[in-house]
Amino acid sequence: MPMKTCRSISRRHEETVKFAGIRAGTPHHETATSLIFSGSHASGPQIAQSIVMALHMLTHDEGKLDPRTIGSNGLGHLPQDRLKGTEAFLRSAVAKVQSQMVRWQPLSIPFSERTTLRRILLITEPHHIAKSQIHPLWFYRWELGQQRFDVREVHVDTFTERPERAPSGADIVILQLWSSRSQESVTELLDAIRSQNPGARMVYFDSAAPTDLRMASRLGDVIDAYVKKSALLDRSKYFAPTLGDTNLTDYYERLYGIADEETLFPLPEGFLAKLHIGPGFFTSEGMLKHFYASPRPWESPKSLDVHARWGSKGAPWYTCMRTQALASLENIGGLRIASTGRVKISQYLRELASSRLCMSPFGYGEITWRDYEAIMCGALLLKPDMAHCETEPNIFVPYETYIPLRWDFSDTEEKVRYYLAHPSEANAISQRAYDVLHQYCRNQGFLQQIRRVLVA
Repeated sequence: MPMKTCRSISRRHEETVKFAGIRAGTPHHETATSLIFSGSHASGPQIAQSIVMALHMLTHDEGKLDPRTIGSNGLGHLPQDRLKGTEAFLRSAVAKVQSQMVRWQPLSIPFSERTTLRRILLITEPHHIAKSQIHPLWFYRWELGQQRFDVREVHVDTFTERPERAPSGADIVILQLWSSRSQESVTELLDAIRSQNPGARMVYFDSAAPTDLRMASRLGDVIDAYVKKSALLDRSKYFAPTLGDTNLTDYYERLYGIADEETLFPLPEGFLAKLHIGPGFFTSEGMLKHFYASPRPWESPKSLDVHARWGSKGAPWYTCMRTQALASLENIGGLRIASTGRVKISQYLRELASSRLCMSPFGYGEITWRDYEAIMCGALLLKPDMAHCETEPNIFVPYETYIPLRWDFSDTEEKVRYYLAHPSEANAISQRAYDVLHQYCRNQGFLQQIRRVLVA
């Protein structure tokens, strides 16, 4: 491992333990050192003895924790919100270090030899979009350990190059693959996975935002469960061709008169019974810890009316759609809008927290990072109507958790003017959306959801 990375991990450990107020030399301190430094070496019971469990106990069990493990200026005197924030920070820090260790020490950690554990092997794509699906498995690692799951991770390219050195004998394999990979490489990978993990339940995590099932026929009968961030509520539409490759290209290319070919992705017989809905982008490292820790969105004075800072360059239909969305706002006049130009993510989020409304057009798929960022920052979400989509948890309940817009944005002015004139109603809707995600993150929503996928 490069020395710079070692120093970074060491500093994170020292700052984390100091922030938590855990006395040096105690079992909790020693376990924290082992856990944060080695990342994937710690087992479920070790995590239960670590700082994560200490904070979890303090915030769930009315502070029933041995005071000898806590310094005089440590956890015991902190309010519950601070403790929960610290716990979320530590969970996220451990998950982030785990990601670094997968990068720098691939293939080195075998499964536990305990036969009572169900072994999960994650074969993942090293990309921030894909990581939003994987991060919660590490964030909730202690709870998964309590349910007797033992988790290991390896990047898909590393597994492809040296499959014999990857952890083997998994009971469950969770696989991520970009659709750009050749069919030959997909077939070879699946054969190697089955050879190393005979009889394992095969789960595919589709990281792409569109609702289509383009990987279904390419994975064939090997896959036992296929997990999407969102899916078409009317499953019969998967058997109808679309202009372009998604339902969005079909609508917007027809709207703007853009020529394209029809596409129909074939589905193996009985495939739809394997389809599951997984969480959206809000389980990423940047958002999950906040939704877990705080019952309230970020609070900031509302100096902007509408946030509308998004990119528009891309496929012709995508550019036309997003350009029209912005024009529908700018034509209103008199609004304080954050829109054109790129800014750092920190400024982007500060703008969102300062905005009363957030307009979020579709991307290449229906759900976007922006949907969940708006809710995290306390802005009312205005978005093209999502009635055709299934998501879990569902933050797209019309006029309860978001405001639906027509897909051609012809009602933008009406909706914007109404909710700017009724701030109490807007705030109540945005808080309800936040409550949905907060309750999901705090009350084992992910664990219940993923268990339906992992257990046949």
